Amino acid sequence: MKHDGAKRLHSGFTTVELITVIVVLGILAALGMPRLTARNVFDERGYFDQVRSALRYAQKTAVAKRREVCVTLAAGSVALTYNPAPGAVAGCGGFAAVNLPGTTDPYALPAPAGVAIAPPAVPVFKFNALGQPVTPAGVLLPAQVVTVTGTAAFAMTVAANTGYVF
Repeated sequence: MKHDGAKRLHSGFTTVELITVIVVLGILAALGMPRLTARNVFDERGYFDQVRSALRYAQKTAVAKRREVCVTLAAGSVALTYNPAPGAVAGCGGFAAVNLPGTTDPYALPAPAGVAIAPPAVPVFKFNALGQPVTPAGVLLPAQVVTVTGTAAFAMTVAANTGYVF
């Protein structure tokens, strides 16, 4: 066999390089995995969006049906009911459940684990036929602030005269 002294080109990685890459990837995965698996902020933001949508739906339903829609905000849920008869009544007693759009299920939103609602000063209020927020007795309310809490806090406001939720 004749050896001509030419250098051979080797391609590939050495064992040390491969182990170094694996260790670096392991460290990155250990640091990044808790951020990917922690769902609290996602759950809070998702529930905030659901509550805001529910309040907007309640206001739009009140205007469309020309009926009072009662909103009940508790620490762990939101429920919507409406007055099945025309005309204003005091309180929310005898109201029928507002259905989830496209279903016959009542519009009730339970809060996910670790998420709660900090209700406004008036936790049970109605939207009148004009879409304005009023007390159960029918008195126009000032702006209401509803906060969804957990590890973070997300706040929404129900405007006083228009009932617009932002």
